[in-house]
Amino acid sequence: MPQYTAPNQRTIQIHRERPSGDFLGIKNANWMDASKDLGAHALRLYLYLASNADGY
Repeated sequence: MPQYTAPNQRTIQIHRERPSGDFLGIKNANWMDASKDLGAHALRLYLYLASNADGY
């Protein structure tokens, strides 16, 4: 499926480990580390992007 973008739109590619049993599709340790490094708004964006399916 080709991806179409607008001139002012950014594309983001997410690289993450495949979890074996964590909720949201990310490991608990990974989001906990992100919460230490990111601010509240950036963490919320991180969790939103992590909850999307591949290829979305």
